[in-house]
Amino acid sequence: MSPRAVEVIGLTGRETFTDASSVEVGPDGRPTGYVVELQAMDLVFAHYPEVPVDTAAGYVLDQLDSLARSGLTGLHALDFSDPSEAVYRHIEEDGELPLRIRCSPLVPADSAPEVWQEIADQQGMHGRRWHVEGAKFMLDGTADNGTAWFERPDTHGENREPLWRDLDAYRAAMRFFTERGIPTATHAIGDQAVRFALDVIEEVGPAGRAPHRIEHIESVPDDLLGRFAELDAVASLQPVHGTRHTRADATDNWSRRIGPDRVAHGWRTRDLLDHGAVVALGSDWPIGPGDPRIGLADCQLRRPVEEPDTAPVQPGQAISAREAYTGMTAAAAYAAGASHELGRIVPGHLADLTVFAANPLGLAPDAQPGNPVLATVVGGAVQLHPNSKEGNQ
Repeated sequence: MSPRAVEVIGLTGRETFTDASSVEVGPDGRPTGYVVELQAMDLVFAHYPEVPVDTAAGYVLDQLDSLARSGLTGLHALDFSDPSEAVYRHIEEDGELPLRIRCSPLVPADSAPEVWQEIADQQGMHGRRWHVEGAKFMLDGTADNGTAWFERPDTHGENREPLWRDLDAYRAAMRFFTERGIPTATHAIGDQAVRFALDVIEEVGPAGRAPHRIEHIESVPDDLLGRFAELDAVASLQPVHGTRHTRADATDNWSRRIGPDRVAHGWRTRDLLDHGAVVALGSDWPIGPGDPRIGLADCQLRRPVEEPDTAPVQPGQAISAREAYTGMTAAAAYAAGASHELGRIVPGHLADLTVFAANPLGLAPDAQPGNPVLATVVGGAVQLHPNSKEGNQ
């Protein structure tokens, strides 16, 4: 942020946080304008102008309409912060959400049991096409910022610590939700974060209706691949991060930071499937492209679909069209504990489906984003998309 923004917010560089957030300072000890992780970011968000609910609802509906036009009939929102409820209810007062939304509120790092109970009390809140189910944890940050949790530090001496300073509190929170039948999703990017999350999932056991899941899993060693299937923990991946934020020649920030050995263990979609894991594929939108046709093409190509001359990243991790579509349909339904009602077109399931102009399983990967979405169907309600003739590349 600008020096003026730092002044208005009142940042000093001496701020302390209960999690691993920080306000970065330069050689002169003054804030640089770079803040790291959620609690530091909240200091900035507190100065954002308040957006009226009807205005926010308009923005949200516009984006959801765009996602529906690209073929989505539902999504998992790993967030339920204010004003989410007010926005969803406002939209449903005058109309309809164009797709289903499963919301999982964030459990702040190193938060107290009172906060956990507030999130537990939100479970089951719902409208016609949205509902609250599950809890989201962030065990680490991002490798690019140096805040992921790896077994060894990166080339900058960073990426070596969890976001939760008190790991016993993370254990306790996971047990709290599990004992109440509330499934969890843990953001874990670094190999040590993934290992620790799997260890805790093994300790606390299954949550009931839906499995626990781990988000991102950017680099993991061989010995962790089989544990997902063993523990029935869903591997939730966003391969578009690998294809669009890294490069095959390892000149990108992610690769330079973590080093060639961990780069070689990155974005292991193929390996996780081969070890029996349920791999749910997503976009992490708006960090990645929201159009699923783009992501599904990238899964097969291991490069941006619109860049045919770009070398693929970890080409051995490519998957087939059927595996890619399964990751966004049946696997996503399994991750939500909804295999009995979503993810397949069979009698007895909800009539949520997408109508393409051409059979996507018969298309070459490069042709996926240009496959027009003629209509989406949510709960049997048909929504035509006559202007969706090509992907939003």
